[in-house]
Amino acid sequence: MATEFPHAKHNMTALAPSKNVQKQRKPNPKIDERQNVYWDLRGRYQEEYDKRLDALPQYGEGATKACEIFRAATKLYYDFWNNGMVNNTSGAVNFLVVAGVFHSQKDQDFAVIHPYTIGSRIYLNEMGLRSTMERML
Repeated sequence: MATEFPHAKHNMTALAPSKNVQKQRKPNPKIDERQNVYWDLRGRYQEEYDKRLDALPQYGEGATKACEIFRAATKLYYDFWNNGMVNNTSGAVNFLVVAGVFHSQKDQDFAVIHPYTIGSRIYLNEMGLRSTMERML
C-alpha cells in the first residue's frame, strides 16, 4: 500500500495567481491627512504609476526591461510603506544597479536605500529615506 502524502495532487486546491499586492496598499483613510506620495494615491505621476502597476504581470517576467525596473522599484517602495523596510529586498536594489537606474553602488540614492534592504539599518521615520523612495519612483 502506497503512503498518502498530504501534498498529493488530488489533495491540493489550485490557487488563482495572486493579484498585484502593491495595488492592495492601504493609504491613509483620512483623506485630508494624505501626503503627496504614491502610497496615498497622490504621487506626482499617480496616473502613470497606476497604469504601470496595472500592466505588471501577476507572475513571471515582464514584457520589457522597463517593466522589470518598475517592478523592482515598486517592490522597494511597497516594503518601505507596508513593512518599514524590514524585509530583505537587496535583490531589487541590486537589480536597479545592474539595470542602470543607480549608476553604481556609490550612487547617492543607492547609498541611502541599500542599508535598509539588507537589515543593517532600521527605519525610524527618516525623511531622507522617504524622499529618496519618492524620487526613485
